[in-house]
Amino acid sequence: QDGKERKGASLSLRNRHGGKIKLAVNAAMVTDNKGKCRGSLVTFDDITQLEEKNFELSDLVEKLQLSQDEIQAKSQELEFLANRDPLTLCLNRRSLALKFDALFTQAKADGAHLSCLMVDIDFFKSVNDRYGHATGDQVIKAVADVLKNCTRDTDLVGRYGGEEFCVVLPNLPLVKAIQIAERIRQTIEKKSCSGVKVTSSLGVSSLESKVNKPDELIDQADKALYAAKKSG
Repeated sequence: QDGKERKGASLSLRNRHGGKIKLAVNAAMVTDNKGKCRGSLVTFDDITQLEEKNFELSDLVEKLQLSQDEIQAKSQELEFLANRDPLTLCLNRRSLALKFDALFTQAKADGAHLSCLMVDIDFFKSVNDRYGHATGDQVIKAVADVLKNCTRDTDLVGRYGGEEFCVVLPNLPLVKAIQIAERIRQTIEKKSCSGVKVTSSLGVSSLESKVNKPDELIDQADKALYAAKKSG
């Protein structure tokens, strides 16, 4: 009617059984040598099966996407668990070492501050002996929670072994790190960990002492920790 061709127009019909038929329709004008319209040519291509296959394919793609999302979520979950101590969900020692090394290298290159705390629960063996290992585990978890609550998201909190923890404080000088250590010590002292009162000893070190490796920073903080224990 408008003198224009139609290609791939969509048309749906019902067959005699009530089933839906999907058609792709093409229409073109038939002209004589003078260009005068003599009629039209219309073709109907049954694309019912093709449409069904497309729907099936779309459904499959959607399921694959969901499956991919699930795999990615599981992968992230596994990566998180692989880097965490199962009891406290702090960084495990391996993951702490890798992240600490990266922060140390960056701080050295930028001439920035970097401090390290070592934290140990006092007389922890007596907690296990008196209350049992289940309570001992709860005490370790409670102390880990204090460390995470008293530090920033950019800080590293790792379980170094047993009842000992390591905290890495990027962009903080020694004097500020000492203030945080004291806040942690006081918080643990005031907190009841599963009904058990515990105290902790801490050692602090920083890049201001001109160390060359992360291990040296940890070693200095560890020595300060045991000096604190020895002096009461």
